Amino acid sequence: MARATKIKQSESGLSTQVHTALREGALYVFSALSLILTFALFTYDSTDAGPFQAQSGDEIKNGVGAVGAWIADLLFTSFGRPAYLFSIMIFSVGWILSRERKKVVALTKIDFGLRFAGFIATLITSCALSALHFSPEGFSSSAGGFIGQAFGNWLEGLMKLLGASILLFCLWITS
Repeated sequence: MARATKIKQSESGLSTQVHTALREGALYVFSALSLILTFALFTYDSTDAGPFQAQSGDEIKNGVGAVGAWIADLLFTSFGRPAYLFSIMIFSVGWILSRERKKVVALTKIDFGLRFAGFIATLITSCALSALHFSPEGFSSSAGGFIGQAFGNWLEGLMKLLGASILLFCLWITS
């Protein structure tokens, strides 16, 4: 008589093979999204139509097409050069989801909140530092987007350029 083989199951009720395949799939999907976003940002052209550009040009120069032009315009106008952090964040989410952990530790709301706050702090301080120190060449408004320009100019008004830069750099390192 043939023996029945017992399939190992994870806590979610899925077999370990299915669980592994889902983790790998998450890595592939998030890696592809990150790559597409990176390509859209690298091929950004300020003459392409987007949410903040009322261009009616026939030819879209963005490598990802109209969607890429729209997303790149939205991210660069809002965040400036630090928009590339979104590609890194998307890839990181895929990497974290794909890792096989020996010991499963539940992500609490506090852990998630702190990680999210750290990303937001990194993003805002990067935008402000970019607005204060980089040329806006190639961008519609500022190298830090309107978020960096608003936050950077506000801090510069309070502490001058050196004080604002030191504070922003320390916050950036901390986040």
